Amino acid sequence: MYAALGCWQQPGLMSARLAQSETFNRRLSGELTSLRDQWELPGLKDGRSEKIWETYTVRATLDEFNLAASGETRVYCTIINTPESLLIGGFPEDCERVIKKLGVKSMPLNMPNAIHSEPAHKEYPHMVSLYTMDVTERISTKMYSSSCYLPVPHHTKAIANSIAKCLCDPVDFPRLVNALYDKGARVFVEMGPGRSLSSWVDKSLTSESTHVSIPVNAKGTPDELTYFRAIAKLISHGVKPDLESIFYGSLVVQAGER
Repeated sequence: MYAALGCWQQPGLMSARLAQSETFNRRLSGELTSLRDQWELPGLKDGRSEKIWETYTVRATLDEFNLAASGETRVYCTIINTPESLLIGGFPEDCERVIKKLGVKSMPLNMPNAIHSEPAHKEYPHMVSLYTMDVTERISTKMYSSSCYLPVPHHTKAIANSIAKCLCDPVDFPRLVNALYDKGARVFVEMGPGRSLSSWVDKSLTSESTHVSIPVNAKGTPDELTYFRAIAKLISHGVKPDLESIFYGSLVVQAGER
């Protein structure tokens, strides 16, 4: 979000920082050395080790999860996708024990990445340092984050701390969507691959809400077709996109010009 909207003066620097980050390459993913330290687990032996973190998608509410996970110290709800769909992560055996208590089907995602969980807070200072970047002049767009469910001030320290907190805390997607809706948002455009977020928006808002969710990429559909469908939906809902930018650099032949 901050890179795409031009909030940082040199967003390209972030790629190099992430590639060299001890936190994201070894401590919270990969070897998961931070978890091994916190959980007092043995280190790697002969380059191999048991899996100590797995992420699962489950059909359950947060209250149901909290009840089933009572007493567990290595299982966390990392993301609330919808009011009835969660991602949980932690030590595999412990997670499977909680899933059995829930009595629901689950799907392991093979994501050994311990962000959005309590152990990630150990790396908070490193994340703040990583995401501390000089900012550009303030832009007009208000940028909301699951770090606070409010607009993030356009300042170096505020942005860095917001990203770090977002990566350490669980993400409550329905809460974020409803916060935006309460502030007047009615059109939600999903910029990433697929249309999962568009579906989650629809499930997170009440049936009485007036909104539209628009993906710009859909599985099994050519990107160009999905893109122009998205533009058509935007126009039909009163949004005025800059159509000139769509045809920039292309040859547009008007009727009668041959």
